[in-house]
Amino acid sequence: MPNYAILGSTGNVGLNILRTLADQTKSNTPDRLQIKAYVRSKDKLLSLYPEASTNQHISIFAGALHDIDNLGRCLDGVDAAFLTVASSDNIPNTTIAQDTARLVVEALAKLRKQQNDRYHPPILVVLSSTSTSEYLSRNDGLSSFAHTVLWKAASYVYEDLVLAEKILRSYQAEHRGLFRMAFVKPGGLVVDAKQGHVLSTEGSKTFTSFADCAGGMVEIAASPDPERWDGKEVSVNSAAPNGVALTLSTGFTLMWFLLQGLLFHFVPQSYKWVKG
Repeated sequence: MPNYAILGSTGNVGLNILRTLADQTKSNTPDRLQIKAYVRSKDKLLSLYPEASTNQHISIFAGALHDIDNLGRCLDGVDAAFLTVASSDNIPNTTIAQDTARLVVEALAKLRKQQNDRYHPPILVVLSSTSTSEYLSRNDGLSSFAHTVLWKAASYVYEDLVLAEKILRSYQAEHRGLFRMAFVKPGGLVVDAKQGHVLSTEGSKTFTSFADCAGGMVEIAASPDPERWDGKEVSVNSAAPNGVALTLSTGFTLMWFLLQGLLFHFVPQSYKWVKG
């Protein structure tokens, strides 16, 4: 039966992955799907998604990521693990994506050592950004100036994602058979209804909804060919002809994100002033 783990189940993408998978448990063959949600706070997850407490196909693992034994129990036997843990703010010198990568690899290595031939290598479906890929972002419709502004507004986030990818690629090269991986690199993500998604290794399109990004990540995880996406950079694009249109409120949210991110980039100490 498909067995999935979600790391970062209370974030915008992680929560939508949980909802997408939970909807699949309501099909005619619900016994075929098991979902493990790893969170720091069980109460927070249940406040966002109360159904997680009643859906028998969802198991909640609450704790810090550095609890390797608990993380290992969550990852044990899964076909895919969704790594959606990343900073949503441009926090100076953030390492949350790097830390997650290292801890997941440590937990998997411990499982393989314990299980030997019984070990089942999962595919890690890792959330990243098209801004970390020159190839995917080359024809995304944004000017070079816009790319420069966007990179600086989320510089610490992107640097963390780039280094996390390097960590995972290095570990995979050194420890064959430990895991497969796919790096999901959508363009800008916004809150919007599902419009359908398209997976692409050729380019990205802005904007895409969090819900459609989640749908694309689930499609990668459920692929019958385990090698199809291994090591690939994959963008999840909206199936809508022109992508998702920005609403006025989303536009203001994006503008605030850019202004605040630029402030943190050029004046790192301001993060403490603004965020306390």
